[in-house]
Amino acid sequence: MKINHFCRLILFAAVTLVLQYAAPATSQAISLKEPQTGLTVDAPAGYSVSFSKGIYTLSKGKLKIRLMLARSPFSLSDTVKSYLKAARIKRAKKRGKGDIVKIQGKLHGKSVVVMFRKAADAIEIATLSGSSGKGRVHGNKHKHKRKKRKKHKKRKKRKRSHRAVLMSATYEARPLTVADVLNLARILRSRRGGRTVPLQLKIPMRKYVAPDRGSSALVPDMPGWKYTGGGGVVAGGNPAQGGFALGVPVTVTVPGFSGQIVNPLVPPDRAIIEVWPKWVALGGDNLQVLSVRAVPGTNGWLGPNFFSALYAVRFTVNGVRWQGLMASGVFDIGTVLGWGWYHSYIAVPENGPGGFGPALIDTWASWDNSKASEQRLAQAIQTILNTHVQGWPIDPDVFQHAANAWDAYIRE
Repeated sequence: MKINHFCRLILFAAVTLVLQYAAPATSQAISLKEPQTGLTVDAPAGYSVSFSKGIYTLSKGKLKIRLMLARSPFSLSDTVKSYLKAARIKRAKKRGKGDIVKIQGKLHGKSVVVMFRKAADAIEIATLSGSSGKGRVHGNKHKHKRKKRKKHKKRKKRKRSHRAVLMSATYEARPLTVADVLNLARILRSRRGGRTVPLQLKIPMRKYVAPDRGSSALVPDMPGWKYTGGGGVVAGGNPAQGGFALGVPVTVTVPGFSGQIVNPLVPPDRAIIEVWPKWVALGGDNLQVLSVRAVPGTNGWLGPNFFSALYAVRFTVNGVRWQGLMASGVFDIGTVLGWGWYHSYIAVPENGPGGFGPALIDTWASWDNSKASEQRLAQAIQTILNTHVQGWPIDPDVFQHAANAWDAYIRE
């Protein structure tokens, strides 16, 4: 009977504690809106919200919640694994299943809870951390007076008492409470709108060899990607994540003669605008070019046999906006009936998941269609890697800045 009575007391105390901390949070919840991006959440009174570098920060005193709406290239489970590997949370405990996963532990000396939730538009990643440094004092403060000893007299070691040990560990970080964790879950569930950002994680790659063994490249080793190749060409993609076509020659017939693609001879930038949509239409897709911009210093990029350059392109495929880099060159095919257009490109959809832009640069860099072209390809790829189309996904500076996305998120 005594044991049962004791258990009831413990249960009553626990329930009382939860209600004490949790109940006020519901009654005092207010709607917070971040004006720059339109994100809205319901949070307890006293919280403020700000946005910087793709991360939302909700603050109340020493408590901070960092929220990222991430477009991850991976599933929820694999995104969590990537975070755990990068964050190095001490004594990490992982709980949850389905669409929500919670991690609890210590990070940089702070108590931390990280919640991952699969939403319709992104993976929500919310981190709640307590304060670090000086906090509550244990025991009663007092000073230990030490007697002065002579300069040359050896000091005796004195065993420290239990009370002295308590005094030496006077400060601790503010721990997170049950109410803090409940508030985090409520805030996450209440999220409406906001700006999603691509999470630039490293995409696993594998080698693809064309059936005729004449060409190969490293390609994304991810579900939903399909590849084809032959005659030196390698192409592939996933409609929601990215695409590429390397080394594609197209024969264009001039007006007055019959052919699959009919178009007057035009410069390489106009070939992208006029010929590319006709070429894509042969496969049943609708492509419209929105803008073509030459990359400075790339005139003659494909060599002396081409009138060519490298271009930053924006376009739509079946209504979805894409952007990327394309090498475009026109050349003489030895007949007045037509001319040749040669192109290679890599592209990613706007507002798509992160990581595939850098992966496709690796694909282009690893493309091998003949031993004779290795030297020219090496020079061309060096141009790609040094190409700066500021702010575009196919921008090495953007890739490099975002490659350590977890580090940036964890450091905030």
